[in-house]
Amino acid sequence: MRSLFFKKTRQAAMPVIEPAAPAAAPLPVATPCKRHLKATPVEPCLVSADVGRIHGSCPGSTFMPLLGIDSPLFTVERWLEEAQLIGITDTYLGKRQNARSTWSEVMLIRIKSGPLQGKVIRARSKDISLGGIGIILRSNLDAGTEVELSVENQPAVVKATVAHCTKMINGSLAGFEFDL
Repeated sequence: MRSLFFKKTRQAAMPVIEPAAPAAAPLPVATPCKRHLKATPVEPCLVSADVGRIHGSCPGSTFMPLLGIDSPLFTVERWLEEAQLIGITDTYLGKRQNARSTWSEVMLIRIKSGPLQGKVIRARSKDISLGGIGIILRSNLDAGTEVELSVENQPAVVKATVAHCTKMINGSLAGFEFDL
């Protein structure tokens, strides 16, 4: 009987420990956006490691209404930034207006004109620049064909036109010019 009394007394004397509050998620590391740093050096917008460019954090920026997150230019810039981080950027411009960076992503090509209108082709990108993208195809596309490009499993879509399509041993290399 005594041991039972001792246990109850001991339990009553123990301090009550409440569960700790869940830790807040760490904030993403942010760096100034190159585009807005040049345009508005006082209040640049931020590039977040988790969610990409956040244009809304740049109050007073003239780019905010023009460059929404859904705009094709924003999508191409995001693709190009990813390619520049991962791939190799060529230094020889030659007859090009923009430098190319190697970028290997699975792309979906929705054909909007020509004999293959309505078809969706799955292919792999080769390189990208601000003006266009090179994609390796299994089939051939006619120059001037209008398409919509997107990275597989991503909702962003960019309209483009086939600039050239060169036959190779295992398919074709198509150059697409972005319609920005």
